Amino acid sequence: MTSDTNSPVVVYAPAPTTMNRYRIDDGVLRLRASERAGANW
Repeated sequence: MTSDTNSPVVVYAPAPTTMNRYRIDDGVLRLRASERAGANW
């Protein structure tokens, strides 16, 4: 993200709580693992 002014850029978003990892298996995207914030990263 960039800003063309001298004002600070503020972005509000909820913090991520999970991260999913996927694999491609015979051309199909499959869930490999689901990780929780704080417990796994």
